[in-house]
Amino acid sequence: PKATGATSTASPRTPRGSNGVHSGSSLKNEDVNLAAYLMREILDALDREGNILFRLFSQHDPEFDGGIEATEFEALAESIHPSVSTERPLDDAHSILSPDDQLDIKELSRRLGNEGKICLVDVLSWWDVQKRSPEGGANDSSLQAWMSASYASDKLGEYTWAKVTGSWYDEKVTNAEDVGKLVNSLQTTLMQVQIWRAAKRARQLVEAETKTQALHPEKQLLSTQVEYLTAAFKLFAHNEELDMHGLQKICRLLNYSLPQPIADMTTTKYFSDRPCMDLEAFLQWIACRQIASVLRPGPALSLHGSGESQVCMQSGCTLQ
Repeated sequence: PKATGATSTASPRTPRGSNGVHSGSSLKNEDVNLAAYLMREILDALDREGNILFRLFSQHDPEFDGGIEATEFEALAESIHPSVSTERPLDDAHSILSPDDQLDIKELSRRLGNEGKICLVDVLSWWDVQKRSPEGGANDSSLQAWMSASYASDKLGEYTWAKVTGSWYDEKVTNAEDVGKLVNSLQTTLMQVQIWRAAKRARQLVEAETKTQALHPEKQLLSTQVEYLTAAFKLFAHNEELDMHGLQKICRLLNYSLPQPIADMTTTKYFSDRPCMDLEAFLQWIACRQIASVLRPGPALSLHGSGESQVCMQSGCTLQ
């Protein structure tokens, strides 16, 4: 503490940046590096065509506010190919996003002040509909060739000439007037893209499961495997029905670590109509997993001759 009446001898405050503290210039450089990093994260989260759509979206959103107007979207679609329809999915039935996901996407746009505008995920949803529709025009051979060439050109510029001219997103970040605003917009866009990617992955898993089910893999299970699995089902089922919690217990019994994407797919595919699955659906679910191939009669089954005994042995219970 200073003595009463003592004169302060403290030196004037040292300017920011001269004593190791970040100056305004270095802070801006950090924002530039962060913005470039976020750009790369978004590109890495998207497939080849998503990369092209992101670049086109950025061209029609010069300041990258994270949203474009309807007229700008029409110009974006026109720049891809005249045959591509500009009609966007307006209802849940045409979107891979769940209602909750769509609300999250809209809320993130609202926080950026882009309520009513078209965000990058809206463009990705539009393109997804074009790809899946025979009349969409996105599967045109010349258009696909252009997509491939554009993607290759972008990668060539990124990996070969980046040290000289910089990639397209490096140039966009460097020329941004408000880098802080750009970082905020890119962070929001990345969150939206991550929601989109998770939903797309979930749909791919559901479609793959449907194709596998059509092959009736449960018919390939051995009788001893069916006996063992039936016993496990009865152990954790209630009134001949198994819920998700019981399924997770059986997975632990089988030493199968249930990945979150498979768990999400299972909820969508097997538990959407009702909260439980019957024995037939359970055997089909098991047969679609890789664990079905390693289910072999163990010592407990060969010694005691019943699936119930093997379940008891592995769960640490006695047969009684």
